[in-house]
Amino acid sequence: MELYEEAVMWYVVSGGQRFVCPQFSVLSDTGGEWSCPDFVALDFQAKTVYVVEATTDSTGNDLVKKVRNRESQWFSKLKAYLSMQDPSFGAWQYRAAVFVRSEIVESFDKKIGSPADVAVFPFETALFGWRWNWKNGRSNNALERTGA
Repeated sequence: MELYEEAVMWYVVSGGQRFVCPQFSVLSDTGGEWSCPDFVALDFQAKTVYVVEATTDSTGNDLVKKVRNRESQWFSKLKAYLSMQDPSFGAWQYRAAVFVRSEIVESFDKKIGSPADVAVFPFETALFGWRWNWKNGRSNNALERTGA
């Protein structure tokens, strides 16, 4: 795990309400590995499953296609798998959070069409703890768009 991914992981788990699995294997219908997002986070308080990706690429283009196809790339397979473990996961929300270089946040968001179920963050959001959303001594770090 590289430095930037590690910073994102700490950002995601900092509030204590999310369970995170790095490099989670999303299996295909035949049982082989279909996709391996950087993290899958289960937010038990919000009843939301987050696919979290981080890329230091200068354009983020390799990730754009996956995010555009998030339903077939991650969500449907994750929902099926998690629902087999516990049927309540079928009613949870499924969202994506993407961390990219600050200079490409706007262009990346535009390339994916600014969907409501995807939030794009600059790495600085995760890297600098003083930028986290602190409330009563605990972080409450967002993984969704403001107002989502």
